[in-house]
Amino acid sequence: MTWPPGQHPLQRWHGSPLSHRLAALLLAVFALVATVSGTASAIVLRDSLHQDLDNQLIDLAEGTRTAALDHKISVTGDNKWLLSTDDLYVGFFDQSVPTAPGQPKLPDPLPADGFSTTVLATGGQGSGYRMRALPMGDGRSVVVAAPTSQTMLASQEVSYVAGMSGLLSLVALAFIGTFVVRRELRPLERVATLADTAAGGDFTSRMDLTALPPGTEVGRLGTALNGMLDELQGALAARDASQSRLRQFAADASHELRTPLQSIRGYAELRLSGAMPDGRDVDEAMERITAEVKRMTRLTEELLLLARFDEQQEAEFEPVDLGRLVADACRDAAAVEPGRPIEVRVCGELPVLGDEMQLSRLVVNLLGNVRMHTPPSTPVEVTARLETGRVGPRAVLIVRDHGAGIPAEALPHVFDRFYRVDRSRSRASGGSGLGLAIVAAVVDAHHGSITVEAPAAGGTLVTVRLPALRESEPEAACAGAGLETAAAAASLAPDVRGPAAQ
Repeated sequence: MTWPPGQHPLQRWHGSPLSHRLAALLLAVFALVATVSGTASAIVLRDSLHQDLDNQLIDLAEGTRTAALDHKISVTGDNKWLLSTDDLYVGFFDQSVPTAPGQPKLPDPLPADGFSTTVLATGGQGSGYRMRALPMGDGRSVVVAAPTSQTMLASQEVSYVAGMSGLLSLVALAFIGTFVVRRELRPLERVATLADTAAGGDFTSRMDLTALPPGTEVGRLGTALNGMLDELQGALAARDASQSRLRQFAADASHELRTPLQSIRGYAELRLSGAMPDGRDVDEAMERITAEVKRMTRLTEELLLLARFDEQQEAEFEPVDLGRLVADACRDAAAVEPGRPIEVRVCGELPVLGDEMQLSRLVVNLLGNVRMHTPPSTPVEVTARLETGRVGPRAVLIVRDHGAGIPAEALPHVFDRFYRVDRSRSRASGGSGLGLAIVAAVVDAHHGSITVEAPAAGGTLVTVRLPALRESEPEAACAGAGLETAAAAASLAPDVRGPAAQ
């Protein structure tokens, strides 16, 4: 038989709600158990009553045979019932012979000694009979029979009572079971509703787990669903934030590259139009073009560096002395700005596992940020030391300047790409806005941390912490090493400590 799509009984069954299927299965199992138990009870009762009736027939047959052998009763009438009442039949037979309608029908052959059998009445009238035969020893047998109407009536009554009680129990179970199943599955319905809501794009709803024990299946399902929605919502938020940053990054990069390109185009058009007949003007235009090209080159290199950091590929690190990199960077900074007071304090060797070029870029960018945003006479304090904490030894780099500082509302954004605190200095002296973003990327690649603070006394305090390869030294050794390093820096660059050191 061909069923229309979706109309096959199994498809309709599997497509029905779980509460309906559980209730139907519960009722079916109960009906099956009630039917089997009722039928078994009726059969056991019938067999028990038949056994009692058989015992009576045995006693009657043995008594009749004993009386016949003792000639206490007359046995002259053969092959007929000597006693036939509604409740008892007794006779002597040597073979199966026809009996009157309504009387027990003799089987052919007669029942063997020790066995009882159930026979019907001749002509099919009345109920059945239990019959037993006992041999006399002369070829004849004493045959006794009794009707089973009372036995059948008792069995029917038991079956009726069992059937009615089972039916009433089934009706009661239908209401109670449906209520209990729906109540127990109500949390699962809430899970399904929450899943539908999430499928519709709303990831803010959550399962209320206060009424769900964590050890139950539905409780674990609700906990897992809430965790999945948290992860999904976080992933979507991260994706949206990433897309937003990408769009902002593309817009900022385009904006940064557009200005030097426009300058180069303007000078080129002036040269081609003949507006620069003087060789000095041409030389000045070429210098400006070269400067813009260098700025674009530096910007693209910084963008490529950040892109490599974004790929999150583990670099092959090697031991690096961060103290040496800090001292070298401070010497270079003193050579660039001889008039800036720089106080350097490096506490011995600071071995870290990392990339020397990236770590050097980190220190140079921090000092360049100070040079970019503070006047040349602003003092700078650079400290590099080891510290021991709960997470193990750390190399700490602190750069403190005493300039104007960073506004509190700008602190959370200083590591954003192309972010500038002072928009008015964006191109004249404000840099590309990628210096601190590169610093943050380097720190993250080396599994460290970086913080920027605006101390109450003014200025800016930047603290970088990187995993170190050894424990910190005693305070006295650290102080001595710092003085030696500062003196070495002053000997190589006399103005490294500035007027304050002289």
